[in-house]
Amino acid sequence: MATRVLSGVTLAVVLVWLGVNAYPYAAPEPLWTRRDLPAMPDESTNGWVVIINELELLELPRDLATLIDEAELDGQATWARVERDAAQLHAFLDTSAAREANDRLDAARQLPAFVVACEWDEPCPLFTWSRAHDGALLRAIALAHAGELAESSLLLRDLIRMDSMMVDRGESLLTVVFGLKHLEQALYTADVIVAQLQPHTLDAQTRAALTELAAGVRLVSPKAVDLRKVVIADYLYQVEILKTLNGHADPRSTPALERSAGPNWLLNHALTLRELNERFERRYAAAIAGDKAAALGGGRSEVNRPWGWWFRNPVGKQLLELLDFPSERYADGIDERLAALEQGSARLLARPALRELEG
Repeated sequence: MATRVLSGVTLAVVLVWLGVNAYPYAAPEPLWTRRDLPAMPDESTNGWVVIINELELLELPRDLATLIDEAELDGQATWARVERDAAQLHAFLDTSAAREANDRLDAARQLPAFVVACEWDEPCPLFTWSRAHDGALLRAIALAHAGELAESSLLLRDLIRMDSMMVDRGESLLTVVFGLKHLEQALYTADVIVAQLQPHTLDAQTRAALTELAAGVRLVSPKAVDLRKVVIADYLYQVEILKTLNGHADPRSTPALERSAGPNWLLNHALTLRELNERFERRYAAAIAGDKAAALGGGRSEVNRPWGWWFRNPVGKQLLELLDFPSERYADGIDERLAALEQGSARLLARPALRELEG
């Protein structure tokens, strides 16, 4: 008798569970669409497309990579290494790989936009661009060492403009993080070079180029990073993943997610979209309030795993957790980069070679 009662209760629980999770709930309207993000520039005007298309990864010798390490913060020691390693530096820049990267960068510098343009289901070559950026900074150092100060200053001016645009228009957290690092490196490299200059020895062409460099540095606004675009783009990415699992798109990058989250037929897409919307409404509100950790997903475990979480759409909850990259740990790093940028800009503009230009 007890066994029949227990079996009946178990069957009832299973039927209720299936009823809750298999019911055809109405799917909510999306919070945002691609139209809520700034329009991508035309490819013919976007320097990112020009430089990154089929560009090979540039390998930097270890000794040269330390010349653009913004963590050094010792410009005199860096310039002493430039003097020591000058032959190696010029030899590296004369390799076919370095010439190819710098030729492409020169073409990209002539275009008005520099916006990272990557498809959601394809790898984004941010690391390839990072190496090309390193090569350009080494080129700026080599130009300055060779006495081509005007050309070096204009190259740094353009890199700072491109880096700033990469941060301002970044739609992914990694794009913003890479952009901030590149901007800090460019300011440090400019500071190393400008610190060596004696204002009274500069010719008119160099002074004009330094004036443009200083103007570009003053446009750097490291007070804050607006994460609203990052939140919206992350939301659109996760919606696309859910569409793929629901058979509304080509399944190109989700088999591992399906295996990890659970059987696809147990996934209630409408409930999952509801929970996704609730999560991103909280993240967007945090981005508006300037709470970077919460905007990047911090604190979600307390929200998404209340008691009895498994009873209502457990596969959907598990899937959303798998989709969530633990990116809130980058919040402190962003603040540290912003503080370093503010200090780096002020230090560079205070150098005699630039300070005297104001007069």
